[in-house]
Amino acid sequence: EGHHVVVTDVLEREGAQVVEAIRAAGGSAQFMALDVRSTEQAEAVVRAVEAEHGAIDALVLNAGIAHRVPLEQLSDEKWDFTHDIDLKGMFRVARAALPGMRARGSGAIVCLTSLMGVAWGWSEHVHYSAAKAGVVGLARALAMEVARDGVRVNAVSPGFVDTAQLA
Repeated sequence: EGHHVVVTDVLEREGAQVVEAIRAAGGSAQFMALDVRSTEQAEAVVRAVEAEHGAIDALVLNAGIAHRVPLEQLSDEKWDFTHDIDLKGMFRVARAALPGMRARGSGAIVCLTSLMGVAWGWSEHVHYSAAKAGVVGLARALAMEVARDGVRVNAVSPGFVDTAQLA
């Protein structure tokens, strides 16, 4: 579509592979390291992208981890770690990008959730399912809040996708 894609992740090698796949398909892309657990990093990456490329037209919030942990072994720390990435990480990046989108009166945000948080549960993944259900609430509330400013927010809930995380 002619957009420049900025791929972010904590996994630099995997992020670089995505960039190379986009370029091999004729697209334009670059990688920037981002740990969504850091408000400062989220804000810095958004500022850097806006400074280098101008407006952020579309934002795909796809941060997520899943670790199998039976409920009796699910500590507060493991719960918080999952929510800090899967839910709060998306919030941090959206919050950083929304002022620019709202000021321009345009933009689109897509939040990746999961059928495990929408339609089904996932045994030994209570923390993941709860965080992904929270992403649906985040998307719905953001959509209502920013629609009048010309920004669209949607959530997509894919089923099983053959990834390392699923394995």
